[in-house]
Amino acid sequence: MIDPRASAKDFESAELVAIYAPMARAYALILGVYYVLLTAGHLLVLKGDLAIVMACLAATSGVLILTLRFTLLRAVKDLSLLGLSVFLINLLAVTNVVTHTSYASDEAQFVYLLMIAFASAILGPSLRVVGATLSLVAISVVFLIFTGSEAMIVNKVFTGLTAVAGSFAASLFLHRMVRSQVDFRVQSSDLLEIVERERMRAQNMADEADFANRAKTDFLANMSHELRTPLNGVVGIANTLAATKLDGQQKEMVDLIDASGRTLARLLSDILDFSKIEAGKVEIERVAFDLRAELDASALLLQTYAADKKLQFGVTYGEHARGWFFGDATRIKQIVANLVSNAVKFTDQGEVQVFIDWSEASEILEIKVCDTGIGFDKETGRRLFQRFIQADTSITRRFGGTGLGLAICRGLIEAMGGGMNWESEPGEGSTFIVRIPLEREMAPSLIASPDALPDPVASAPDAPLRILAAEDHPTNQKVLRLILEPLGIDLTMCDDGMAALKAYQSSRFDIILMDMQMPVMDGLSATQAIREHEKAHHLPATPIVMVTANAMRQHRDQAIEAGANSHLAKPFTPASLMDAIEAALAEADVSNDTDGGTSKAVETNSPTHLSTDEKMLGMF
Repeated sequence: MIDPRASAKDFESAELVAIYAPMARAYALILGVYYVLLTAGHLLVLKGDLAIVMACLAATSGVLILTLRFTLLRAVKDLSLLGLSVFLINLLAVTNVVTHTSYASDEAQFVYLLMIAFASAILGPSLRVVGATLSLVAISVVFLIFTGSEAMIVNKVFTGLTAVAGSFAASLFLHRMVRSQVDFRVQSSDLLEIVERERMRAQNMADEADFANRAKTDFLANMSHELRTPLNGVVGIANTLAATKLDGQQKEMVDLIDASGRTLARLLSDILDFSKIEAGKVEIERVAFDLRAELDASALLLQTYAADKKLQFGVTYGEHARGWFFGDATRIKQIVANLVSNAVKFTDQGEVQVFIDWSEASEILEIKVCDTGIGFDKETGRRLFQRFIQADTSITRRFGGTGLGLAICRGLIEAMGGGMNWESEPGEGSTFIVRIPLEREMAPSLIASPDALPDPVASAPDAPLRILAAEDHPTNQKVLRLILEPLGIDLTMCDDGMAALKAYQSSRFDIILMDMQMPVMDGLSATQAIREHEKAHHLPATPIVMVTANAMRQHRDQAIEAGANSHLAKPFTPASLMDAIEAALAEADVSNDTDGGTSKAVETNSPTHLSTDEKMLGMF
């Protein structure tokens, strides 16, 4: 384990080296060059043995100092080595001064000792080096006093003591200044290290949270698939059974099965919606739509729901809340359906009213849902938009539900850049107010060229519709047979994508129903292989509907990217399955433009087709 104190000490030493090493290198270079040049000066100015001695001493000092400069001081990282180098340089300088002064009887050289004293105060990387250098200077001063002329004794004593004392005082001041800066940088480094550790810790926590979120998303996707597969059998068989002759008690039981299946499907959708909202991955579409037409379609279903409880229900549109707009119609309808279904659920008598208006000045859509139901207090209202929260446990026991509806509404509204508030009193009903930015859009042209219109659908086909279905689950195979075979459809069933590909290559089919997760070859790979086969043999594209329990948005995108025409999530009803088949056939007629032929019609005895609004309404 690393000792924090040792780490701080090492950092402090490195900082001191970084400050003093450049000055020491400059000092060594200047002094080394000076002594090299002084060598020639001694030879020119001095005479005899004195010139030779002083020239040799200056040359030796210069060479040694320059050697230190370009070897040890060039990349010194240790503070002790730096201090030793500076002391050696000062020792050589003092030796030159003392030798010249005493040997040549040159009293003027005394001033160089004072310069060395001051230089040591500035350049000494530690007080020990400064103290050693000043001690050397003091000894030299004493030596020169006693060996020099008596007339200069007083002057030398005064200037020497002043230089040594002043240099030491200056060095104390400079070292304190430097130390304070170094301490500050050490503390800053410690803080930065702490910040970096916290950043890494936060990054690790974020990575763990991201991993957990991905794991949760994968779990939800897998659980959604595993639950939707058997649920498709429940809903599909219940709907098929409802189309047969049943007595009253049997019909009631089938209706209960169908209602329970729809409730489970709604619960799955709510959980997936909320998980996407919570992860910030909810996608908002921006397409042109007719506001009145879209909301009227939902209102008809919601009115039926209110009528079952003998409640008055009405939708009132403001002056500007008509025409075409640019936004996500499906999400807006989902918000309205959730709020109205909640209002109907918690209202036993009276009315539920919806007011819809659009502000031309602010381009804000306002949706107000008012009811005369049980209401709630302010404290409950503050908790009501949290996930899995209802007014109290008695509400849960009485009305049921997961408590996700309002949380999903809030998430969708915020994803569209809007806001939501409420007004309510216990026993006096509630009002929920939604405001969403919504841009006005020009109405699309309703005139289309004859070539762009789909071919008419024949009411009596000459030959049965041929459908290839790839489905590995026995229950879902049974559901498809129960729905399609009574309609006179020629159905070929395969257990995996590879078998479906071989069946397609050996025969001709009007449409393919493809599951996504299958053994041997999955549905995406099979779809891609079919499209490649069509391109290679210049065949028209056979419509493919991906019928799968993989119901998340990315699954739909993967299906379309692989080459499927559409995506139908399980559980499906007979009506929704036939809707998907008819839509895919109509699209194929337009895109392929096949020899002027007409598509084969499918006469169904299935229940009335469920619209998107009915699927959203489900069982609230």
